Amino acid sequence: MKAIKFLILVLFVTIFNNILFGFANEASCGFLANNQDSLIIRSIVPEKELVIHEGDKIQIWLLDKSIYLGNFVSLNGDSLQLSMDDRAMTFHVDQIKKLKLYSSTAAQIAGTVLIVIGAAAIVVSGAGLILGAIFLSIDTIFIGAFIISGILTGGLGFGILKIGEAITGRKCNLQNRWHIVH
Repeated sequence: MKAIKFLILVLFVTIFNNILFGFANEASCGFLANNQDSLIIRSIVPEKELVIHEGDKIQIWLLDKSIYLGNFVSLNGDSLQLSMDDRAMTFHVDQIKKLKLYSSTAAQIAGTVLIVIGAAAIVVSGAGLILGAIFLSIDTIFIGAFIISGILTGGLGFGILKIGEAITGRKCNLQNRWHIVH
């Protein structure tokens, strides 16, 4: 009976881990290394990989301050090709300053809602801290309640804000922390 419970626990942990961190795909196994229809970007510290597939919506910022939004087509040598409004444009990889990978429209909306909720919670936490400081001068019993609620609300708001930012899309600064592997 204990062995069955242990196997169920292992199965649950494995499924939960795959839901949280995604099922293993070709990108994490290194099979996309020679595929020109994908773009792999890696961060220096901590080591993370971002895989952009053909058709993914991305935005790029060039060194000359121009910004382009389109769908990734391919990476040919040192040139990145984007499809924008039924036309393809090619950009040299060395001229790209930043790159942002966009999520689906539903994820964009959900992420934006979470960002707004998180920012509102941070503002409310600031109000709680200010009220706690005011009550500190009055010397009432509400001091601790306002200060603790302000700190907890601020922490919760910051967490929600970061989750919203992660859902809306990943921005990679190719000049500092990220570099194109393939």
